[in-house]
Amino acid sequence: GFYYHYDLATQSCVEVVGKDEPVIAFTLRGLTGGHTGADIHRGRMNAVVTAATAIYANEGARLVKFWGGQAKNSIPREIKVVVAGVTREGMEGFSSLLRVHSETDPHAEIVFDTVPEGTLQCVSRAATDKFLSFILDAPTGVLAMSKQVEGLTETSHCVAIAHLDAAKGVARITASGRSAIPADLESLEERMRQLGQGAGLKLTGPLGKYMPWPPVADSRLLTVSQDAFEELYPMRPVAEGC
Repeated sequence: GFYYHYDLATQSCVEVVGKDEPVIAFTLRGLTGGHTGADIHRGRMNAVVTAATAIYANEGARLVKFWGGQAKNSIPREIKVVVAGVTREGMEGFSSLLRVHSETDPHAEIVFDTVPEGTLQCVSRAATDKFLSFILDAPTGVLAMSKQVEGLTETSHCVAIAHLDAAKGVARITASGRSAIPADLESLEERMRQLGQGAGLKLTGPLGKYMPWPPVADSRLLTVSQDAFEELYPMRPVAEGC
């Protein structure tokens, strides 16, 4: 597996939000979340991707703050957003997104917050588009299932963290990939490297890299381990992986 940091330079794209410009603040919360390895196949909502999808539909959107995800190996389950150039009516798309995931994320909700007082700073529309486009273009979820072990996710990728704060000059996305097949892991890493470079983002990585462990369904060690387990407990163990 591996992960990358993708940074957007904000020095030349920070703007002041106009006094009469609409601004909304909201929190998407209550998502189920989970592990980017063990739970990625369950089809759960990704807070970062969901928020990016809803905001991107608004042509005039400019991000003031977009703060979701906590760990590189977790499916983000909450995000706080402040965005200029958008009204509450413009976020109606959230309703359909929440309905689609009503079974996997039954407690998901969007709560509109109080807009911060004072002069606000945001990144330009072009920078907002670049940041959100990368999140939406990056693969999130299962890319391939194992043909050797039933139910095993073979290759996957997840946008795990997205932190942007225009006033602080912070704009970073962290995404991680996994694969049980060495060639597929290398291909995924190259795909993400090209995607980041094509978006004009600064890449840091690959970080935390570890080699894949291809499953061997007819492994002698696996059979011996299963037999030993069955002698101790009245059940046949299930071979799983993440």
